[in-house]
Amino acid sequence: AHVFTLIVRGIDDVARQNGYHLIICNSDQSPEKEKIHLKELQSRKVDGIIISPTETNAQYINKISRSGIPIILVDRLLPSIDATSVVVDNRLGAYEGVNHLIKHGYKRIGIIKGLCGISILEDRFLGYEQVLKENGITIEEDLIRYGEFDTEISQQATKELLELPEPPDSIFITSEAMILGAILAIKEKKLRIPEDIGIIAFD
Repeated sequence: AHVFTLIVRGIDDVARQNGYHLIICNSDQSPEKEKIHLKELQSRKVDGIIISPTETNAQYINKISRSGIPIILVDRLLPSIDATSVVVDNRLGAYEGVNHLIKHGYKRIGIIKGLCGISILEDRFLGYEQVLKENGITIEEDLIRYGEFDTEISQQATKELLELPEPPDSIFITSEAMILGAILAIKEKKLRIPEDIGIIAFD
């Protein structure tokens, strides 16, 4: 299941147990959609908002919080928002995932990053960098590509990695939203997982 499906299911279970009803809004990573939803929730005078924020609406989220509506950030941190946060240790998770590849003998590890500026993905990249450095593996710009939470873009990014003169022997994918695109590119090249190429994906 998609990680956000599991998060929403957990929130809904606990909310219902405590007499609350859940209103679900999907921003599709769009700051504009996010702001529209926030305005709607504020106008409905909801009892609280749990949000996985984009990077753009921090000032508005703070304004809502100051109006008396409790805000909880989930999955993402924004330093400029003074709110309770529930997040995983993204750097450690990435470190452990890439370390797993290294322990299985992979040495040339590519990475499919997501959108720039999203804190959790930046932390996952830092985990990737850290474990490579600790194992004496050079971080190569050629092995870094961007998938942008999109199947088609991540498929193209993976294809570019696989068509390098010295392609990676494994790939770390920083978000599950990009897994399908990566696998489609690998299948297109008639490569087998894990015999021909190793894959580790976050989420």
